[in-house]
Parts: sequence; structure tokens; C-alpha cells
Amino acid sequence: MAIWLKIKPVLNTRLHILTVLLCIAGGIGAAVAQPAATVTQRNPLPTPDNGSPEARGRKAQPVYHLLGFSLRGTTRVNTDALVATLPQHEGDVITNAEIRENADKIRHVLQASHVHGDLTTMILQRHGPGHHVWVMWDVQPVDALSYVPWHGPRYFVSQTFSGNSKLSTDALISATGLHSGDKLADGRIGDARTGIEQAYDKAMPGAAVEVTGKIRLKKDNGVLVDWRIIEPKTSP
Repeated sequence: MAIWLKIKPVLNTRLHILTVLLCIAGGIGAAVAQPAATVTQRNPLPTPDNGSPEARGRKAQPVYHLLGFSLRGTTRVNTDALVATLPQHEGDVITNAEIRENADKIRHVLQASHVHGDLTTMILQRHGPGHHVWVMWDVQPVDALSYVPWHGPRYFVSQTFSGNSKLSTDALISATGLHSGDKLADGRIGDARTGIEQAYDKAMPGAAVEVTGKIRLKKDNGVLVDWRIIEPKTSP
């Protein structure tokens, strides 16, 4: 008996922010034996008291000195270009509020690009004075299979398409990036849906195209996907 799961459009909005603070020694990768804490900690980091412009207006917030930004977890957007649009740069003072604003900007771009998943913000603080930090965002893909109990590795079997007339089935297969026999991590089907939606964005800019589907999970963990596409009606 197979398990049928629907791929619903609401996954498009399932992006949230979880912020954590990690302490590291000597740069990225060397962990300090200190517990992690949320950025909104009870004992915030001190604010600058040198009367600098950076200090004014930030006295109610903990501040950090930025080492850099990174964004990973998706190949469906140009992550380097997206990070480059953020207003702060290495050496700048940055606050929690500004980090949240940057996360919101990234989230909106990911949503506009049809990236489905959870967005996690991490602040990695270098051990020592100065409160120097890396701000890192991670996109964790999500789809219907993410909520199914794990019973071993899953693999892709096949996919079908219905409702597509503006794009060929071959073009949509290519857009998903799925190949028979591929191992499927959580979120891989959601990423395939992103590929379909982005293909329609290029073919039909501004058009409201609805992409949904059903996932059939076989007893041997094989996955079959039936995509249903609703293209906007056009005048004859």
C-alpha cells in the first residue's frame, strides 16, 4: 500500500527565523565549551561607550562587530549576490534589530523566488574582546515528506505532469532536476517544485501559475510524484 501526500502551495510561506548565538574560539570552527544562548539574552552584550555615531541610537541594544555574512542551503537563488545587497560590511557595527531586518529581506527574496523551507539565522561569535561575529543564514528545504516518519533512505522513481501547455513535459522534467534512482533528502521534492515555478516565471513573467502535486511513497521508500499545474487562461 502506498502513502499519498499532497504538495500544497502553503509551503511557499513556510519561512521563519530562529536566532541562536554560538561562541567559537580563534575563528570559525573551533568550539568553546560554553553553552549556546539566544541572541535575545538576559545579559546583553555591552554597547559602545565612546560617543561614536555608531553608539548613538544603539544604547538599548547589544551590538556586534561584523566579520561577514553567509547564506547557504539553496541553489535556486544567487546567494552571494543576495548577501551582497545587505547594507552592512566587514568591520561595521551591527545590532540584533539590523540582523532581523536582513533576515526579513532574505526571506522576502526567497519567497518571491518560490523557495520553500525554513530560514535559520545563526550568530557565531569569535572568542575574545570586541564581540566580533559572523552572521549565517541556512535554508532548510521543506516538503510533505519532511513530516513523514523516517523508515530508511528514500529514492526517486518517476514523475508525471498534467495541465501544462505553455511548457513541455521535457522542460518541466529538466526544471525539477530529479532523476530516476536519486536519493531524496527532506525537502528535495519542494526544491523540485521551486524549479517548476521558476521555469514558469521565465516563460510567463508575472503570470499566476499554481503548482501542486501528490507524492506517492511506496513500501520500499520509492517516491513517485504527480504534478498538477494550473496555468492562467489566455484569450483565444
